[in-house]
Amino acid sequence: MDAITRPGSTQQHNLSLSGAANEGATKYYASFNYYTQTGVLLKSDLSRYNGRLNLEQAIGRRIKMGANIIASGTKASNASVDPTQQFERAGMIVAAIYHPANLPLQDDAGNYTLNPLYQNAPNPLSFREITDYTINSRILASGFVEAKILQGLTAKASFSWDNSTSSRYSFLPTTFLKGGNVGGEASVNDNKLNSKLVEYTLNYDKSMGAYGNISALLGHSYQYRDNFYNGVYNYHLGNDFSFYNIASGTNPAVSTGADPTRVWKSYFGRIIYSFKDRYVLTGSVRRDGASHFADNKKWGTFPSISGAWIISEEAFLKNSSKINFLKLRAGYGTVGNSEIGGSAFAYYDNGGFWKNYAYVFGNTSPIYGVGLSQQANPDLTWETARDLNFGLDFQLLKNRISGSVDYYIRRISGLLAKVPLPTAFPISSVFINSGTSGSRGWEVSLTTKNVISKAPGG
Repeated sequence: MDAITRPGSTQQHNLSLSGAANEGATKYYASFNYYTQTGVLLKSDLSRYNGRLNLEQAIGRRIKMGANIIASGTKASNASVDPTQQFERAGMIVAAIYHPANLPLQDDAGNYTLNPLYQNAPNPLSFREITDYTINSRILASGFVEAKILQGLTAKASFSWDNSTSSRYSFLPTTFLKGGNVGGEASVNDNKLNSKLVEYTLNYDKSMGAYGNISALLGHSYQYRDNFYNGVYNYHLGNDFSFYNIASGTNPAVSTGADPTRVWKSYFGRIIYSFKDRYVLTGSVRRDGASHFADNKKWGTFPSISGAWIISEEAFLKNSSKINFLKLRAGYGTVGNSEIGGSAFAYYDNGGFWKNYAYVFGNTSPIYGVGLSQQANPDLTWETARDLNFGLDFQLLKNRISGSVDYYIRRISGLLAKVPLPTAFPISSVFINSGTSGSRGWEVSLTTKNVISKAPGG
């Protein structure tokens, strides 16, 4: 084990700055963090940075705007420690176990020795020859503009952008067992994800005196997401160029692809009416659309309604020394789910690294094509959850005891699922709305303050 372990260490540095200017109209905050780690195993290093900048600016009494930017990045060495791998793919811990303690790790010529009784396992010290690391970077930016149009009427526009990349570089030289068996092995894999969200809302708050208070919200949102990936693999490329000249090998394999661009659009509204601080009625509705569902199944409507009675505000309980807060509530609502790994449409691919669609016609060279990778489903649509809930919230004995009791009934219809197909099919599975599930039950929570300090603020 001494061959694959070493002393570990970590370092972390933090810097932040915040303040305000222009009599508080301008606010700012900036921070930076840098972290490094040397792992106790070979090839297990990590370095990470995070930076953040927040700005907010008021323009007069009616307009406010702001922006937030977060940037982060990591570089991580991928230590080979998978305990499930065997033979030439064994991790360094498994390799160390197989290597005899009385066998030198290197011979007089500097070559890595192998267990003569088990020559399929790598030499544990030879893992230091591997180059395998992943670089991740991400930028998350958001901004908003808010304007008070009239008394109680506020408009807000917000935008966010999320861009992330991940790249893995791997090279197994000929001095490492698996790399030596194929004359040097290299691979490069990239993944890029891009997401944008735009949202517009209009909010109205109005106090009607003895007639209660009303709050209303109208909004629209638009979200866009795409994902691109590619990979290159090659071997028989020696030790001179690593993955920097991966094309120099004799057996290149390339895999590229992109998840289809996905778009979500939503229109939503909510209204809340409260009367005498005791009775609250809330109603909302959403109209959501998702591009990856079937042409005639893209949209779903999801309403909800709820009511609450704050009993502790009634005259017969308001001055109670034992019951500080008591609220009875009930609600019914629906929620849509569109998260699924596929879509309603048929897709084709080139088979990737280890599978290709090559055909020979006569004496010609192989002709490469594409094959079906996903079956179309013209009926794929939203999964819908319907919830009915009754609840009671309470605080007792000067708030020393608090909690809630809920009874719920949930029914989920149109469950999104990936269903396997018979082996005779050219593809292994299809995405469908598979059925319905249901549940019901009680949820109880209880919090007690057993010791309370008599000091101010305790």
